[in-house]
Amino acid sequence: NKPFVQFADAVVQPPGQAREEWLYLAELARRLGSTIELPGGELDLQSLPTPAGFLELLFPEGSTKVPIAEIMRHEGGKVFEEFSDLEILPKFEGMDDRFQLFAEGVDGEIEVLLGYDASAGLPGAEFTHLLTSRRNGLVYNSMCHEVSRTATSNPAHLHPSDLDDLGVAGGDVLRLVSAHGAIDVELAADETVRPGVVSVSHGFGSRVGGEHGRDFATVSQLVSTDTSVDLFSRMPILSALPVRFEAIPGKGRPSGR
Repeated sequence: NKPFVQFADAVVQPPGQAREEWLYLAELARRLGSTIELPGGELDLQSLPTPAGFLELLFPEGSTKVPIAEIMRHEGGKVFEEFSDLEILPKFEGMDDRFQLFAEGVDGEIEVLLGYDASAGLPGAEFTHLLTSRRNGLVYNSMCHEVSRTATSNPAHLHPSDLDDLGVAGGDVLRLVSAHGAIDVELAADETVRPGVVSVSHGFGSRVGGEHGRDFATVSQLVSTDTSVDLFSRMPILSALPVRFEAIPGKGRPSGR
C-alpha cells in the first residue's frame, strides 16, 4: 500500500437540499446564537468558509503529518513516499483475540443472497409489490419528530403507472399487507420509484409524537423479529419485502381517477 492522499473539489452541485453535514451544524449554531470552536479557530457563522477552508480549520497546520494546504496543492493527489515505512507495533500482552473478517455462517448467507430473485418472492396474486425503505428530509430516522417543522405525513410512494393499475390516485388510502402484518397508507405518485416497488419512510410510529394511523405509516408493523432481521447484525430487513394492496374493509375501493 502507498500513502496516497487527494483533495478534489466537487464535480457537480448537490441536488435539491443536499448539503455537507457541517453546514447543518453551522446553521443550527447561528440560529441558536452559539459558536463552534475548531482546532484552527472559531468558525465564522456569518461568512462560512469553503469546504477547503473548513478542512483547514478542522486540521490546522501541525495537527497532521502533511498539512491540508500541501495536500490541496497537488491536483490529482500525491503519494507521500516519506511515510511509506510504517512501524507496526507488537500486540499488547494478553490480547489474543482476532477480528473476525468472515464469521461462521456468513458464507451461507451470501450464497442465499446471490441466488435470491426478488420477483420469485411474489407468488401469484398473494403479493404484487416489493416494499423498500426511504428517507424523509424533515426527520432523522426516528429523531426530530417533535420539532415544530417536521414531517406531517408518511405516504406510500408508487410509480404513476402502478396507481393506474390499482385504479387509484394520489391521496387515496389503501391497506398495505405483508406476510407479517398490515397498515393503512395514503398513496403518493412518484416517478422516481420503479414500477412494482412501494417506497415508505422508516422511523415513523412514535407514541410520544402521536404518530399513528394512515397519516404516519409504520413499516415496522410489516416485518417480524423472527424472520425479517439480518442473521448477524440483527438489523431489520426493509428492502424487497413482498407486499400487496387491499381495499380497507367497510370503506369500499377508492374512486381512482
